[in-house]
Amino acid sequence: MPTQDRLDRMVNCTNRKCAVVLLFVVTNFFCLRSLRFTDRIASLQGDDGHVLVQHLLQRQQRTTTTSSMQSTNVTKTAYDKTGANNITGQSASIRQQQTVDVSSNMEQQGKVQNDSNSSIASAIQPDSPPDTPKRLNILILYPDDMRHDSLSIAGTQAVQTPFLDSLARSGMRFTHNCVTTSICWISRANLFTGQYVSRHKANTLRAYLQPDAWNKTWPAMLRRSGYYIGHIGKWQYYDSGMLKHRYDFARVYEGKHIYGNLHVTDRNEQDAMQFLRKSRNKSKPFVLQIAFYAPKAVGTGDMQWTPKNSSMHLYQNLTFKYPGNLNESLARLPAFHNNNRKGEARRRWQQRFGTPAKFDASMKAYYRMITELDECSRNVVAEIERQGLLNETMIIFTTDNGFFHSEHGLSGKWFPYEESIRVPLIIWDPRMPQHVRGTTSDEFTLNIDLAETILGAAGLAPDPGMQGRDIADLYLPDNNSNSSMPWRKEFYYEFPGQGSLNIVPAANAVIRKDYKLFHYPEYDLWQLFNLQEDPLEEFDLIEDPKYAQLVVELKQRYEEMKLAVK
Repeated sequence: MPTQDRLDRMVNCTNRKCAVVLLFVVTNFFCLRSLRFTDRIASLQGDDGHVLVQHLLQRQQRTTTTSSMQSTNVTKTAYDKTGANNITGQSASIRQQQTVDVSSNMEQQGKVQNDSNSSIASAIQPDSPPDTPKRLNILILYPDDMRHDSLSIAGTQAVQTPFLDSLARSGMRFTHNCVTTSICWISRANLFTGQYVSRHKANTLRAYLQPDAWNKTWPAMLRRSGYYIGHIGKWQYYDSGMLKHRYDFARVYEGKHIYGNLHVTDRNEQDAMQFLRKSRNKSKPFVLQIAFYAPKAVGTGDMQWTPKNSSMHLYQNLTFKYPGNLNESLARLPAFHNNNRKGEARRRWQQRFGTPAKFDASMKAYYRMITELDECSRNVVAEIERQGLLNETMIIFTTDNGFFHSEHGLSGKWFPYEESIRVPLIIWDPRMPQHVRGTTSDEFTLNIDLAETILGAAGLAPDPGMQGRDIADLYLPDNNSNSSMPWRKEFYYEFPGQGSLNIVPAANAVIRKDYKLFHYPEYDLWQLFNLQEDPLEEFDLIEDPKYAQLVVELKQRYEEMKLAVK
């Protein structure tokens, strides 16, 4: 039942009307409760048919201007009802035959879509001002193989992600969030440890996370500090019975889309509800990570994605075309990439995307699974709100690595191209000032930053061996981290390679906003790309004498950062 203070905040009326409402509460309590519940459900129902988590106290008008936060390089996002990301408008247009060129859906740097008055702009909002505890609950929504622009709000206009879009509109979206290694198990170890793979050494599939290393991860540190810790879904590491001792609640499964008659995303949701409603110790703050298996491919056949039957109508009237940088870019790749017999990225491209018809079918199935996990995320957050915990909960949405949708003629991830290393990051934090909500930041945030961000939300100091930084420094001016220090302008990427040389070779890089230096150490091959003039990374400038001095500088930084991350 809402408190009187909460009723006073929610009811916007004159003093006389407030007195009438109060009298109505006292004399007709159960009737009022029913009416308020009905009103709340009505307020949560979007025009697109999706129930959106929304507090009754929210601004009726959201700003449509663009502003800049000088200290955090934050861009205020303005939205327009007729904007390209309007799901209601898109749903109507889907009823007509369309052709989608995925290369045109790449989000341009600094460009934001404009659609705040759409039906899904009723994003979740905290009470104002929030009564935020020092130790927040933390929900981590963590899909697999989903790159930065596979959200409607991030530029892929075809995909329907209404809840995650609304989360971004009421939280903060980080447009240049990257992984430091783009492969499933290493990226997950990076998330847990806040370290590069050169330091944590968990560089093989099913690696055993040693107890001394695990004790320095954020799950172990939070559990020792009194949190109730849950993990659902994909795990990737050797267990030997230790998982039950490392988590209070663990439901680990991966490798399939269907379990009996149950889709993996439905299983994720069932387990999340079990955790939230029945299993967790309600006297403790909680952390729950839902490691979705979706939208990861399964198997080696022509169709490697299995959406739910209820989603098969989605995108059926769209036609997905190859990206524009497929054939020409493939011809420009180093020769080892184009080894059809052994090169893993090309082999997987042939399996998944080898013909226009196969590409179209695969992209439809892939986006259906993303829309399904969007709905699951919505339902989980709605349950947290139903329990009255939304104002005490940080929500993080991010993924383990990016994914080639045929760009450069490749599939998979691994290599330092933008499609592989950039992943979505949305943070909804009840501590966020109102002027920050609905903004984007183009600072370089990394997956190794999340460990310190999570610990910061719990009021804990990071382990000294962690190598990231609390992302709250970008939106909390008085954060007790290193908020006075300048944010990074470059970072080191490392991929140690998998299998033999010709399958997935090692690949490292120095990455800046304007230039990117690749190094394939097993071939001693260097490449340089000008990201301002060549955002698709097609034209190697390493031999261009105009860039000779820059190459010397970047190679020096490469060696310095390579040592620093160990």
